[in-house]
Amino acid sequence: MRNLAQNSYLKNHIDFIKSPLNYIGGKYKLLPQIFHLFSKDSDIAIDLFCGGGDVGINLIANKIALNDKSDELILLLELFKKNSFDSLLKKSTILSNSSLLIRLRSSTLTNLKNKNLNAT
Repeated sequence: MRNLAQNSYLKNHIDFIKSPLNYIGGKYKLLPQIFHLFSKDSDIAIDLFCGGGDVGINLIANKIALNDKSDELILLLELFKKNSFDSLLKKSTILSNSSLLIRLRSSTLTNLKNKNLNAT
């Protein structure tokens, strides 16, 4: 049986934006259940542990801040913020050589090495 918040959601359907980042623990599927908990008239909204950003990109506020422990993730989100989609497509060859991707690769390799060392 659905509760009133879910019925209200179905009557006032919102099309949520799905983050392009597939992140473990993403909240996209939970947005219909939790969205009513967020203020609709905030000046500033903070997504404290943003991960892929499913919650943050759907918040309604004058300013939205996304925070995460991963520096590489924040760099990637800043790249998205500062460039249009078309601009990113045009720069895709440059992006393959960017320091961001080099850092992401380096971080991934370090994590894999650490997991392998801990497994033995």
